Amino acid sequence: MKKKSVFIVIIVFVFTLTTYAQTQLPNPDFENWDSEYNATDWNSIDILFFHSAARTTDAAFNDYGVRLTTQDVIGMGAVQGVMLLGEVNLETFMPEGGIEFNDRPTGISFHYKYSPAGEDGMFMFLILTKWNEDEEKTDTIGATLFNSNELVDEYTKVSLPIVYISEEIPDTINVGFVSSGMTPEIGSELLIDSITMEYGLLVVPTMCFDADAITPTGFTANWFPVPNANSYFIDVSENEDFSTFVEGYENLELTDLGFEPFYEITGLPTNRYYYQIRVNYGDGQVSANSNVVKVPLPTVTETATNNTDVSFTANWTEVSTAINYFIDVATDDQFTNFASNYEDYSVGEQVNTAEVVDLNVNTSYFYQVRVEYSDCISQNSNTEETSTLQTGVSNLQNNFNIYSKTNKIIINNNFTEISNFEIYDNSGKMIYKGIIDNNIVEIELNNSGIYIVKINYDNKIISSKIFLQK
Repeated sequence: MKKKSVFIVIIVFVFTLTTYAQTQLPNPDFENWDSEYNATDWNSIDILFFHSAARTTDAAFNDYGVRLTTQDVIGMGAVQGVMLLGEVNLETFMPEGGIEFNDRPTGISFHYKYSPAGEDGMFMFLILTKWNEDEEKTDTIGATLFNSNELVDEYTKVSLPIVYISEEIPDTINVGFVSSGMTPEIGSELLIDSITMEYGLLVVPTMCFDADAITPTGFTANWFPVPNANSYFIDVSENEDFSTFVEGYENLELTDLGFEPFYEITGLPTNRYYYQIRVNYGDGQVSANSNVVKVPLPTVTETATNNTDVSFTANWTEVSTAINYFIDVATDDQFTNFASNYEDYSVGEQVNTAEVVDLNVNTSYFYQVRVEYSDCISQNSNTEETSTLQTGVSNLQNNFNIYSKTNKIIINNNFTEISNFEIYDNSGKMIYKGIIDNNIVEIELNNSGIYIVKINYDNKIISSKIFLQK
C-alpha cells in the first residue's frame, strides 16, 4: 500500500455523556437510490452529462455504496465528486443548508476507500447549526472535519468526535464527502458507505504533528491535545512497523502535559526514527494508535581539512544507516550562490568526507550536509565555514612542475624526498592516488577535462588545476 501523509482536524472541547434520542441520518448505508446517480435523501452535482456521484456495488456492507469521482468537465476543468445532505452552490461550489436535526451526538463514523490522483486529497465535513431569531443569522453549534491524501484500498472505518462550541440544541445538520481538495486532480476516487451518528464517549486516537527541535541526537514529539485524556502513551522506533523499540520508549506513559502536549526525546544515536501516540481515557479505555510521524535526524558538519588554493575536504559525522549524503557549498551562509556542481551534490554512502574542488582562490565558503535514509532525507546539518588559500602556499609550488601532455598528467618532482599525490575530476571524485618516488611521474587518463592534482608534502598541500585534452 502506498503511504502518504494523513491529517485529521479535530478540536475537542468536551465529550458529553448525555444520552439523547440517538438520531441517525437518512439513508446512511446508501441502499436506496432514486436513479443510478441520485442517492435518496442526498444531493450531488449534476451538470448535463456530468454526475459527481454514482451508485456502486463495491460496498462495505449490504448491496450498495456511493462512488465520488473527480472528472474533467468541458469548460470547467477538474470538478470534484460531491455527496452531501445540503445543497451545492453552483456559483461558488460551496455547501449550503442541510436537513432538520435536533440532537447532540458525540461523533460520527463512516467507512471509506480512497484512490488519490497524484497528491490529491479527499475530505469530509459535518456541521450542526441553529437559526438565531434574535440576530437573524445561523449559529454554528458543532462541527468536525476529516482530510486524507492516503491511498486506502480496503474499506476502513473512521470515527470522529464532534466539536461543540455552543450548548444549544441544533436544528440543522449538513454532512458532506468530496473526492478532491481545493486543487482537484482528475481521476481521484472516493467510496463511502455505512454512516453512523455516535453517542456516548468516543475513544478516538489523537493526531501527531511533525516533530520539531530536531537535533542530531533527538527531537520533540508533538500531537493534538485531548482535554479529557488521563495520560498518553508514546512509542519510538527505528522501524516504521514498530517491530522494535528504542530502549525506554515502548508504551512510555506521559502525564501532566497540559493543553499543548509535547515530549522531548534525547540521547539518540543519529538515525531515522518513528513515533506514535495513544490516548489513555482512563478505566482501561485506550485509543488506537495515532498516525505515525517519521523523524530523520541530521548529521553534524565538522571543520574542513586539506585546504588548498582551489579545494578543501568537507567533513561530517558519519551516520551508520545513511545510504547517501548531499552537500551544498556556497559563498554565502544563506546558500544562494552555490559553487559549481555543489548544489545538492550527491556524495555516496558510508563516507564522511567530500573533496570540494575547482574553487576560487582565497575565497570563503560555507557547506552543509543532508543525510539520505532509505525512505527520507534529513533536514540540513549545521553550517561550517572555511576558505581556500592564496596561490603558491608556502612557496612549495615551484618545487613541483605539473603539466599535461596528450592524454597524460605529468608531475616533475625537483625533490628527492617521497611525496604522496591524488588526482580528482571536476566533480570532486578522486580517480587516482599514488606516490612520487622518482623525479617524474606520468599518469595516463582516458577522458579529456579539468583535473585537480593535490600533492602532500611536509604536512602541506600543493594543488594545481590541469586541463587534459586528448
